[in-house]
Amino acid sequence: MTDIDSFEDGVQPDSQTPAIVLADPSEGIRAEVHREYAGKLALAELRIQAAKDEIDLPEGFTDYLDVSRLTDDDGQPIEDVITEILKPFQKKMKFAELQGAGYHRNPAPVFQPRPSLDARHR
Repeated sequence: MTDIDSFEDGVQPDSQTPAIVLADPSEGIRAEVHREYAGKLALAELRIQAAKDEIDLPEGFTDYLDVSRLTDDDGQPIEDVITEILKPFQKKMKFAELQGAGYHRNPAPVFQPRPSLDARHR
């Protein structure tokens, strides 16, 4: 009788015999899928952040990125790295010209005389 037969019969092998542990193939498959989609997830996060910041990325920009640098050891996107990548593309804030706003030394406005209401309706 082999060790496998003794397990099937409900008999425990002695402590000298190593127990047979069957490997769970789903863990390997999960790890492979996680590695495959970690880069796609990081690129999606990059595009989402660019859309939030109203940044138009150049055509083919993401093709040249090393997506392994966008993810941590667990395969999760790193927000700080994504922010640093998008920093050169952010638009500079332009403020409106404030012409005429504030206190001026010569506050006397130039008025043009307007005809009276009576003169307008005649």
